[in-house]
Amino acid sequence: MADPAELRTAIRARIEAVAASQDPTAVLELGALNESRQLEARLGEDEAALESCFLLGWFHWYRYMSLPEGEDRDDLSTAIRMFTLCFVADVQPLPEQLIPVLAEEAVSLNDALLRSVSEVGPDDLSVVISVCQRILEVLGPGHPGRPAALRILSLALLRRFSETGQAADLDAGIGVGQEGGHADTPRPPRPRGRPNRPEPLFSGSVRPYRSS
Repeated sequence: MADPAELRTAIRARIEAVAASQDPTAVLELGALNESRQLEARLGEDEAALESCFLLGWFHWYRYMSLPEGEDRDDLSTAIRMFTLCFVADVQPLPEQLIPVLAEEAVSLNDALLRSVSEVGPDDLSVVISVCQRILEVLGPGHPGRPAALRILSLALLRRFSETGQAADLDAGIGVGQEGGHADTPRPPRPRGRPNRPEPLFSGSVRPYRSS
């Protein structure tokens, strides 16, 4: 099995080739899929796992945008899974069409993080709070995923208050919790089918950066 760094280089080259030529052949080849599977299998031991997730997300997004409907579901699922980790870590750029979906997925991921840590310190709570704030920037008032994000944010703020004693966290936690308690709305049906294709079709950057 190839080294993760070599696999990243190979996958990045394929993504760049597709973006430059608008021809998806480089990501549809059998060898390309084998490279992506090897890199995903090495994520647990990869020192640059987040960069790998970023590249794998774009790789599978390009495949999803290229394959016929019905053959693209696995690639969309993998792209969402990889990009959700990038969204939580504030790594960009990500496909604009997926941002609302990633924000929804990040709510569950953030909730699991908060509930799985028995000794949550202020630094960990600050990460959860930051992610929730970015989620809420995407999921505006009336969005069905907003109440859950508000409740997680409230819990994190109140937990951080208990650690640091900062009155601002107490006030914000109570206020956000009250908003979350009144924000429930019926979930509308999720849109089906492929999103509208942008022009040019393949335009994602393969150089990740953090916005903050």
